[in-house]
Amino acid sequence: MIKPQVTVIVPCYNQAQYLPEALASIQAQTLKEWECIIINDGSPDNTADVAREWVKSDLRFRYIEKPNGGLSSARNAGIKAARGEFLQFLDADDLLESDKLAWQIQVLNHNLHIGIVYSDVRYFPAHAPHERRFSLFDPDEPWVEPAWLDPRPFFEKLLEDNTMAVNCPLLRRSVIDRVGLFDESLSALEDWHYWLHCAAAGVRFQFAPAPDTLAIVRVHGVSMSHNKTLMQRARYETAVRFGYFLNDPGLKLKNFHHGVSMISGNTRDSFEYQLLRLAWANKGLNILHPLLDALLSRRPRISKLVAFLVDACHL
Repeated sequence: MIKPQVTVIVPCYNQAQYLPEALASIQAQTLKEWECIIINDGSPDNTADVAREWVKSDLRFRYIEKPNGGLSSARNAGIKAARGEFLQFLDADDLLESDKLAWQIQVLNHNLHIGIVYSDVRYFPAHAPHERRFSLFDPDEPWVEPAWLDPRPFFEKLLEDNTMAVNCPLLRRSVIDRVGLFDESLSALEDWHYWLHCAAAGVRFQFAPAPDTLAIVRVHGVSMSHNKTLMQRARYETAVRFGYFLNDPGLKLKNFHHGVSMISGNTRDSFEYQLLRLAWANKGLNILHPLLDALLSRRPRISKLVAFLVDACHL
């Protein structure tokens, strides 16, 4: 069997009804030298039956079964089995436009210093398959290209917010060898966490839009990204975890402020505990004042007393 240029990794959990459309979008790629690994992440639906039909009809499809472990675990299983020089992630309910793989491989082959190239993204609601939206939430405005054109350093932009959907990038296999696998302890935004590790390791990113290269994301009732509480907690956790990796005091301060805005009341942990955990991860002299401000914001009476004492000291 000829070694494929690219491995497309498709985790599937309870998405058997959408899986054929995802696989058809791979089969329709203008690049033909690919393999696609379908990972059944312990799905209780008929994912196995659907996947095996595709494996029978096209030898470029492969199938793996594993106990349920979440998206990171499923993607890691696919990475370990991959034979391609390049890797593409595709969620089982999403799609790729037909020239995505061919174009992005061409970009990487002509720019050897680039480790990850990524496309733009569009969204469609499950009940309107032909609709294409720029954004998952209103306002319906572009966000991937504006983030790329922001003149700040890429890592600083990425630390503030994810700059791409998980299906947008194509990676060199060497990036995985350099950075490692996905963190399986994360329940959401694991892709953002991974891109941050890539950027911190010095991997170069390139946004390269072109016709027919979009990542297409389906929005439906069980879409993880629709769970705002889960996303908020995951953003807070990312601010905590990445605080330990940051050396620049300015970035630590920005990361701390972002994390404070993501502290959730929908958890067993108190505001004070979450705040102090975030402060410890991003510790530095320049966060003492914002830490005090955040603590006092939850204690208005103490805040007023402190303000009175400060004013009194200046009389």
